[in-house]
Amino acid sequence: MVVLAILGKGGVGKTTLAANLAAAVAEKGVSTIVADFDIITGDLAEHFAIKDTKVRDELSKTSGSSIHDLIAAEDLTQEVLNSCLVEVSRNLRIVPSIVGASIELLARVFSSSDIVRTVRALSELCELLVLDFASLDPYAVVALPACTHALLVVDNTPSSRVVAERAARACEVAGTFAVGYVLCKSRYASENIAGLSCLAVLPHDDTLLKHYGKGLPFMTAPGSPYVQKVRELARLLVGEGKRSSDG
Repeated sequence: MVVLAILGKGGVGKTTLAANLAAAVAEKGVSTIVADFDIITGDLAEHFAIKDTKVRDELSKTSGSSIHDLIAAEDLTQEVLNSCLVEVSRNLRIVPSIVGASIELLARVFSSSDIVRTVRALSELCELLVLDFASLDPYAVVALPACTHALLVVDNTPSSRVVAERAARACEVAGTFAVGYVLCKSRYASENIAGLSCLAVLPHDDTLLKHYGKGLPFMTAPGSPYVQKVRELARLLVGEGKRSSDG
Protein backbone atom coordinates (compact mmCIF):
# COMPACT_ATOMS: atom_id res chain seq x y z
CA MET A 1 0.00 0.00 0.00
CA VAL A 2 1.35 3.42 -1.02
CA VAL A 3 -0.03 6.79 0.08
CA LEU A 4 1.29 9.49 -2.24
CA ALA A 5 0.90 13.17 -1.33
CA ILE A 6 1.01 15.63 -4.24
CA LEU A 7 2.54 18.81 -2.83
CA GLY A 8 3.32 22.25 -4.22
CA LYS A 9 2.21 25.82 -4.66
CA GLY A 10 -1.33 26.49 -5.83
CA GLY A 11 -1.67 26.83 -9.60
CA VAL A 12 1.38 24.79 -10.62
CA GLY A 13 -0.69 21.89 -11.96
CA LYS A 14 -1.02 19.56 -8.95
CA THR A 15 -4.63 18.55 -9.56
CA THR A 16 -4.08 17.95 -13.26
CA LEU A 17 -1.09 15.78 -12.41
CA ALA A 18 -2.90 13.94 -9.59
CA ALA A 19 -5.83 13.10 -11.87
CA ASN A 20 -3.75 11.94 -14.79
CA LEU A 21 -1.20 10.09 -12.69
CA ALA A 22 -3.93 8.20 -10.82
CA ALA A 23 -5.56 7.28 -14.13
CA ALA A 24 -2.24 6.15 -15.61
CA VAL A 25 -1.45 3.92 -12.63
CA ALA A 26 -4.98 2.49 -12.66
CA GLU A 27 -4.47 1.58 -16.33
CA LYS A 28 -1.75 -0.79 -15.13
CA GLY A 29 -4.25 -2.72 -13.03
CA VAL A 30 -3.36 -1.06 -9.72
CA SER A 31 -6.34 -0.39 -7.44
CA THR A 32 -6.20 3.39 -7.05
CA ILE A 33 -8.09 6.08 -5.15
CA VAL A 34 -7.41 9.78 -5.62
CA ALA A 35 -8.82 12.05 -2.91
CA ASP A 36 -9.41 15.78 -3.22
CA PHE A 37 -8.15 17.37 0.00
CA ASP A 38 -8.48 20.85 -1.49
CA ILE A 39 -11.19 21.74 1.02
CA ILE A 40 -12.16 25.12 -0.45
CA THR A 41 -11.51 25.12 -4.20
CA GLY A 42 -11.18 21.44 -5.08
CA ASP A 43 -12.23 20.53 -8.62
CA LEU A 44 -10.73 17.07 -9.02
CA ALA A 45 -14.06 15.60 -10.15
CA GLU A 46 -14.14 17.88 -13.19
CA HIS A 47 -10.76 16.52 -14.28
CA PHE A 48 -12.51 13.18 -14.76
CA ALA A 49 -15.35 14.68 -16.78
CA ILE A 50 -17.76 14.17 -13.89
CA LYS A 51 -19.55 17.47 -13.71
CA ASP A 52 -23.12 18.69 -13.25
CA THR A 53 -24.49 15.15 -13.03
CA LYS A 54 -23.24 12.26 -10.96
CA VAL A 55 -21.00 14.10 -8.52
CA ARG A 56 -23.42 16.93 -7.88
CA ASP A 57 -26.19 14.41 -7.34
CA GLU A 58 -23.98 12.62 -4.86
CA LEU A 59 -23.08 15.87 -3.15
CA SER A 60 -26.74 16.70 -2.63
CA LYS A 61 -26.91 14.02 0.05
CA THR A 62 -26.82 15.17 3.65
CA SER A 63 -23.74 13.21 4.70
CA GLY A 64 -20.93 10.96 3.56
CA SER A 65 -20.89 12.39 0.05
CA SER A 66 -17.59 14.29 -0.14
CA ILE A 67 -14.20 14.60 1.51
CA HIS A 68 -15.70 17.18 3.90
CA ASP A 69 -18.31 14.80 5.26
CA LEU A 70 -15.88 11.92 5.29
CA ILE A 71 -13.41 13.78 7.51
CA ALA A 72 -16.22 14.96 9.78
CA ALA A 73 -17.87 11.53 10.14
CA GLU A 74 -18.04 10.21 13.69
CA ASP A 75 -17.40 6.66 12.54
CA LEU A 76 -15.72 5.71 9.26
CA THR A 77 -17.76 2.61 8.57
CA GLN A 78 -17.55 0.80 5.26
CA GLU A 79 -20.90 2.30 4.32
CA VAL A 80 -19.69 5.83 4.98
CA LEU A 81 -16.48 5.26 3.04
CA ASN A 82 -18.28 3.73 0.07
CA SER A 83 -20.78 6.59 -0.05
CA CYS A 84 -18.06 9.13 -0.76
CA LEU A 85 -16.29 7.13 -3.45
CA VAL A 86 -17.15 7.74 -7.11
CA GLU A 87 -16.08 4.98 -9.49
CA VAL A 88 -14.36 6.28 -12.62
CA SER A 89 -13.11 3.00 -14.06
CA ARG A 90 -12.49 -0.57 -13.00
CA ASN A 91 -9.41 0.28 -10.94
CA LEU A 92 -9.96 3.97 -10.24
CA ARG A 93 -12.19 5.76 -7.73
CA ILE A 94 -12.18 9.35 -6.55
CA VAL A 95 -13.21 11.17 -3.40
CA PRO A 96 -14.52 14.56 -4.57
CA SER A 97 -14.44 17.87 -2.80
CA ILE A 98 -17.34 20.32 -3.10
CA VAL A 99 -17.13 23.13 -5.64
CA GLY A 100 -19.20 26.08 -4.49
CA ALA A 101 -19.72 24.74 -0.98
CA SER A 102 -21.53 26.82 1.59
CA ILE A 103 -19.69 29.17 3.92
CA GLU A 104 -20.86 27.07 6.86
CA LEU A 105 -19.31 23.95 5.38
CA LEU A 106 -16.06 25.65 4.44
CA ALA A 107 -15.82 27.14 7.93
CA ARG A 108 -15.44 23.70 9.47
CA VAL A 109 -12.09 23.24 11.17
CA PHE A 110 -10.96 19.64 10.96
CA SER A 111 -8.58 18.27 13.57
CA SER A 112 -5.27 16.69 12.66
CA SER A 113 -6.46 13.36 14.06
CA ASP A 114 -9.54 13.49 11.77
CA ILE A 115 -7.34 14.10 8.73
CA VAL A 116 -4.94 11.28 9.58
CA ARG A 117 -7.79 8.90 10.41
CA THR A 118 -9.40 9.59 7.03
CA VAL A 119 -6.17 9.05 5.10
CA ARG A 120 -5.50 5.76 6.84
CA ALA A 121 -9.05 4.51 6.33
CA LEU A 122 -8.92 5.26 2.60
CA SER A 123 -5.50 3.68 2.24
CA GLU A 124 -6.93 0.36 3.39
CA LEU A 125 -9.28 0.31 0.39
CA CYS A 126 -6.66 0.41 -2.37
CA GLU A 127 -3.09 -0.28 -3.41
CA LEU A 128 -2.35 3.38 -4.20
CA LEU A 129 -3.95 6.39 -2.54
CA VAL A 130 -3.16 9.74 -4.17
CA LEU A 131 -3.85 12.86 -2.10
CA ASP A 132 -4.33 16.21 -3.84
CA PHE A 133 -3.91 19.23 -1.55
CA ALA A 134 -4.58 22.92 -2.17
CA SER A 135 -0.99 23.82 -1.35
CA LEU A 136 1.35 23.22 1.55
CA ASP A 137 -1.54 24.08 3.86
CA PRO A 138 -2.13 22.79 7.43
CA TYR A 139 -4.17 19.86 6.11
CA ALA A 140 -1.24 18.73 3.97
CA VAL A 141 1.25 19.10 6.81
CA VAL A 142 -0.79 17.13 9.34
CA ALA A 143 -1.53 14.40 6.77
CA LEU A 144 2.13 13.79 5.92
CA PRO A 145 2.84 11.34 8.78
CA ALA A 146 0.15 9.08 7.28
CA CYS A 147 1.75 9.29 3.81
CA THR A 148 4.43 6.87 2.68
CA HIS A 149 5.57 8.99 -0.26
CA ALA A 150 5.37 12.56 -1.54
CA LEU A 151 5.80 14.03 -5.00
CA LEU A 152 6.62 17.72 -5.29
CA VAL A 153 5.23 19.77 -8.18
CA VAL A 154 6.83 23.01 -9.39
CA ASP A 155 6.82 25.32 -12.36
CA ASN A 156 9.41 27.87 -13.47
CA THR A 157 8.43 30.51 -10.92
CA PRO A 158 10.70 31.16 -7.92
CA SER A 159 7.74 31.08 -5.53
CA SER A 160 6.84 27.51 -6.50
CA ARG A 161 10.39 26.43 -5.73
CA VAL A 162 10.26 28.07 -2.33
CA VAL A 163 7.10 26.10 -1.51
CA ALA A 164 8.73 22.92 -2.82
CA GLU A 165 11.74 23.46 -0.54
CA ARG A 166 9.39 23.87 2.43
CA ALA A 167 7.44 20.78 1.40
CA ALA A 168 10.66 18.76 1.27
CA ARG A 169 11.53 19.88 4.79
CA ALA A 170 8.02 19.01 5.99
CA CYS A 171 8.43 15.51 4.50
CA GLU A 172 11.74 15.08 6.30
CA VAL A 173 10.16 16.04 9.64
CA ALA A 174 7.17 13.73 9.05
CA GLY A 175 9.30 10.81 7.92
CA THR A 176 7.65 10.77 4.49
CA PHE A 177 9.80 9.71 1.55
CA ALA A 178 9.98 12.49 -1.05
CA VAL A 179 10.54 10.60 -4.31
CA GLY A 180 11.42 13.69 -6.35
CA TYR A 181 9.79 16.56 -8.14
CA VAL A 182 7.90 17.16 -11.36
CA LEU A 183 8.34 20.32 -13.41
CA CYS A 184 5.12 21.47 -15.09
CA LYS A 185 4.46 23.85 -17.97
CA SER A 186 8.03 23.67 -19.21
CA ARG A 187 10.27 22.00 -21.75
CA TYR A 188 13.48 21.55 -19.84
CA ALA A 189 14.48 20.11 -16.49
CA SER A 190 15.99 22.49 -13.98
CA GLU A 191 18.50 21.98 -11.22
CA ASN A 192 17.81 19.75 -8.26
CA ILE A 193 15.38 21.16 -5.72
CA ALA A 194 15.93 20.38 -2.05
CA GLY A 195 18.41 17.72 -3.11
CA LEU A 196 15.70 15.90 -5.09
CA SER A 197 15.87 14.81 -8.71
CA CYS A 198 13.48 15.87 -11.45
CA LEU A 199 11.39 12.81 -12.33
CA ALA A 200 9.50 14.34 -15.25
CA VAL A 201 9.12 17.52 -17.26
CA LEU A 202 5.49 18.00 -18.25
CA PRO A 203 5.03 20.39 -21.18
CA HIS A 204 2.24 22.86 -21.66
CA ASP A 205 -0.35 21.02 -23.73
CA ASP A 206 -3.34 22.73 -25.35
CA THR A 207 -4.90 19.29 -25.95
CA LEU A 208 -5.67 19.11 -22.24
CA LEU A 209 -7.46 22.43 -22.28
CA LYS A 210 -9.61 21.31 -25.20
CA HIS A 211 -10.57 18.11 -23.41
CA TYR A 212 -11.27 19.97 -20.18
CA GLY A 213 -13.54 22.38 -22.00
CA LYS A 214 -15.46 19.50 -23.60
CA GLY A 215 -15.77 17.64 -20.31
CA LEU A 216 -13.58 14.77 -21.49
CA PRO A 217 -11.07 12.88 -19.31
CA PHE A 218 -7.52 14.03 -19.95
CA MET A 219 -6.16 10.51 -20.21
CA THR A 220 -8.21 9.97 -23.36
CA ALA A 221 -6.40 12.77 -25.19
CA PRO A 222 -4.84 11.04 -28.24
CA GLY A 223 -1.26 11.96 -29.00
CA SER A 224 -0.95 14.26 -26.00
CA PRO A 225 2.72 14.80 -25.03
CA TYR A 226 1.58 15.56 -21.47
CA VAL A 227 -0.26 12.25 -21.16
CA GLN A 228 2.71 10.39 -22.63
CA LYS A 229 5.03 11.89 -20.01
CA VAL A 230 2.60 11.10 -17.20
CA ARG A 231 2.39 7.47 -18.31
CA GLU A 232 6.19 7.30 -18.19
CA LEU A 233 6.10 8.80 -14.69
CA ALA A 234 3.48 6.24 -13.65
CA ARG A 235 5.74 3.38 -14.75
CA LEU A 236 8.59 4.88 -12.75
CA LEU A 237 6.53 5.41 -9.60
CA VAL A 238 4.90 1.99 -9.71
CA GLY A 239 8.38 0.51 -9.72
CA GLU A 240 9.46 2.83 -6.89
CA GLY A 241 6.45 1.82 -4.82
CA LYS A 242 7.20 -1.86 -5.25
CA ARG A 243 10.82 -1.36 -4.20
CA SER A 244 9.79 0.62 -1.13
CA SER A 245 7.23 -1.95 -0.04
CA ASP A 246 9.69 -4.80 -0.56
CA GLY A 247 12.24 -2.95 1.54
